[in-house]
Amino acid sequence: FDLNMNTGKTFKGDAEKFLTTGGSTGSDFSGDFVQASSQAQLFETGANNLLYKMPFDAIKTIRTDSNAIDTTMTVRRVLTMTTSSGIANATLGAGSNEVFQSPITANDYYIADANSGTVYNAAAAGAVSVSTGGGASGNINIQIDLTGQGVSGTATLVVVATVIKSLAEESQKTLNVNQQINKTTSGTATATTIMLGKADIYRVTGVHMSADFSTNATTSDENILNRYTVDNGQRDNFYGIGSITRKPGALAPTGRLKIVFEYFSASAGDYFSVDSYDGAVAYEDIPSYNTATGAKFELRDVLDFRPRVDDTGANFTGTGSLGIEIPKISSNIISDFQFYLPRTDKIFLDPNGNFKVIKGVSNQNPPTPADSDDGM
Repeated sequence: FDLNMNTGKTFKGDAEKFLTTGGSTGSDFSGDFVQASSQAQLFETGANNLLYKMPFDAIKTIRTDSNAIDTTMTVRRVLTMTTSSGIANATLGAGSNEVFQSPITANDYYIADANSGTVYNAAAAGAVSVSTGGGASGNINIQIDLTGQGVSGTATLVVVATVIKSLAEESQKTLNVNQQINKTTSGTATATTIMLGKADIYRVTGVHMSADFSTNATTSDENILNRYTVDNGQRDNFYGIGSITRKPGALAPTGRLKIVFEYFSASAGDYFSVDSYDGAVAYEDIPSYNTATGAKFELRDVLDFRPRVDDTGANFTGTGSLGIEIPKISSNIISDFQFYLPRTDKIFLDPNGNFKVIKGVSNQNPPTPADSDDGM
């Protein structure tokens, strides 16, 4: 959650409850903050990244030997359902390789009234039931029955359901090159930070400055990229809008700017992985990411569940956005994958002054090859 306090209020001293609004008066979720000595607290705030490290490094592909996808995962899905006489129904698409979790436990489903915020007991007898689609499609129908909890008419519900995906697949990234932004006024060109209007920036290749503020910049003009640091927009739990920020003490531009950059767009999918970059960049050029706590992740070696903001940076539903469902905590992800084995080599100088290589043996714990008898 992003928490914004009203003027004069602090989270620690004033927060008691929270909700996310679904309209002018409605709410999608509400709850109480844990308090200590009458003060609100958030615990383990650093444990919020959505990057899941694979068991090995240098992942080649999350595929079988025959290049087939067989990844199974359990995710949380938010459904909006409307009751009629206290009962609501929803269905997954037949053939979608998805089923609702069954048998049902207390942590599999959460139900709340979208307007009042009332939370219902999903574990109560008969409150949640799932059924097949009448064939071999599995449990693709879900029924919410709240008649035993005082709901007899029409109500709009927010249901957090547990869904098992049997063929989860990566989102494919596409590298968009030679993207350009022009800053044509003194105010916009000399701003300390300039937003790039796209998430998941791969690189900025130029910040070109014209001779003055009456002439448009071209890619032939001076490149002052070295005056700026680049923020690619990646965060621990989402892909945000990228930007450039002028370094402390760097000279402000004295002319119009043309900023040239490259960014990744993304297709629909269940996660990002090494396969997401196939055809976009070379394997060795797949980016890495450093978390807020300093941990470094090679993005080829993770399952990346970070959603992508839209091009305005304001939400996750507009143009350029990508929503990704979050895996259920403590659930398993089952998949075939392939990875490269490490190898230790030695370089030596022979008696004739030539550099040569002694190749080692690929192994999960590669041994060091023996020294050459006639080299150094």
